[in-house]
Amino acid sequence: MARRSSLTHQIQNVLKEVNGIGTSKKESRENSGIKAANGHPISPKFHSYKSLTNARRDFHNLGRFAKEIGIRNLSEINIEVVEQWIRSKDIVYHTASNYISEILKIQQHLDVTQAEIQELRKELKIDMPRKGEIAQSTRSYKHLEHITLPERSQVAFELQRDYGLRAKEATHIHLERQLHGNTLKYTSKGGKLMKKEITPTLASKIREMAKNG
Repeated sequence: MARRSSLTHQIQNVLKEVNGIGTSKKESRENSGIKAANGHPISPKFHSYKSLTNARRDFHNLGRFAKEIGIRNLSEINIEVVEQWIRSKDIVYHTASNYISEILKIQQHLDVTQAEIQELRKELKIDMPRKGEIAQSTRSYKHLEHITLPERSQVAFELQRDYGLRAKEATHIHLERQLHGNTLKYTSKGGKLMKKEITPTLASKIREMAKNG
């Protein structure tokens, strides 16, 4: 069976599709099925080097985030993952809105709809600080009861959500060195050794995941 391409390779292929440099933005917009928040059609491509460069950076950043929580294909990235990615950043609404506009252009490659993206934009507009305001650091996510992730990433998500671990800390656990009973040891940002008492259920999940590879 053919090996699935990596997330990085998938993103590179998508970037080729949305590269509109040298093409007519007006014509692309007129033939587009994508609409902005105000209902006006927008181009499904990036027509300047700056916008394409920014999108390349942001899509690869999203890809790394998705990979760290166990996702290996663009088609597995749903609106909850997009929201989790955006809310994990210390940014203002203007920046979040730019991310949303970029995501709209590759929506058909993800497990999201235009309606879901626009609804998320509305929620972020209410929740996030504006330019000039301080973007407060947070790892709290709204609507946690609706977040559905692949089974292999549930453990990492719980460690991030409930215990404040970063994605790398939650996904790279050496069982024998780090987990003793229900005590999880890990090295935090800055090299500080941390200890967290986790629930017996979560500790069992970590052991089960390690056993199953």
